[in-house]
Amino acid sequence: MSNGRPMMWFCGSPEGNKGPFTREQMEDLILRGLVTGTTYIWREGFSGWVKVQESGDFAPPSAQLARAPRTPTPPEPTAARSEAKAPAPTPTSAPAPAPAASVIPKSEQQDAYMDEVFVKLVHSSWKRHGRRLLSTEVDEVLVGAVITATLDNGYALIDLNSTGSDHFLRFEQLETGSRIIFQLTHHGESLLTSQVLGHEASVRIGYGERVKDFGSVYRAVKQELKGGYIAQAEPGIITVDGDISSQYIYVEVGMLWDIKDYLNPENPYQVNYPKLTEHIQASVHALRKYLHGRLGA
Repeated sequence: MSNGRPMMWFCGSPEGNKGPFTREQMEDLILRGLVTGTTYIWREGFSGWVKVQESGDFAPPSAQLARAPRTPTPPEPTAARSEAKAPAPTPTSAPAPAPAASVIPKSEQQDAYMDEVFVKLVHSSWKRHGRRLLSTEVDEVLVGAVITATLDNGYALIDLNSTGSDHFLRFEQLETGSRIIFQLTHHGESLLTSQVLGHEASVRIGYGERVKDFGSVYRAVKQELKGGYIAQAEPGIITVDGDISSQYIYVEVGMLWDIKDYLNPENPYQVNYPKLTEHIQASVHALRKYLHGRLGA
């Protein structure tokens, strides 16, 4: 007894301190192997945390098992036990923290700890929810970003179609009549797919101009015509196509984009427009040079 209170023990663990435990509970934990000789314990009167086997408070499990069947005998007076076994108290010292454990939990400390665990759990759940949501919406983010970036390049959106998985965009520069076309296909429509492939997208960019002598130009390049959008083309391979109804000749190139390259890691709905705009400009510049080279312009 201490100040009229029964002696209580605390056990250190990587998950935090456990307790308080009575002597009977401690002996039961030792017998069951849940507390071993190397477990750190603390009680009132200890100047710091000590191992069970060094505390002098408890007999080894074998000794406890040997006496377990016997008829219980009255315990020796606590004061005598304390004088014989407990280290001399240091009134002004506070218990040192157990290895890999926090200070002795009190009711308010336990409340704060549980609040912290709950907040972390909610935070991790929101992160997972965000990943699931992004996997279904990132293609819409991509389409909106490409539209905005191409408008910033001085083009007007004149056509937009979607099959659900494939998005087709057509832009025209009103002053020159030149056009840019896109086919965008996101490959991470589900959370599982996006975790395996990331947020990849097949992107086909085309640049076209209306030619005056379309018939002769068309005949010159018709061996290379692919007839509309090419769903699967090797990245970087430039092809030539034509649209008889509009009299436009197009050159097109296929690429694979990692959509995350254009998104803010902290806010995946925030687009890095300068980077995306620059990449579209570079692609259109290369396609324009190629088309002019084929047309002899």
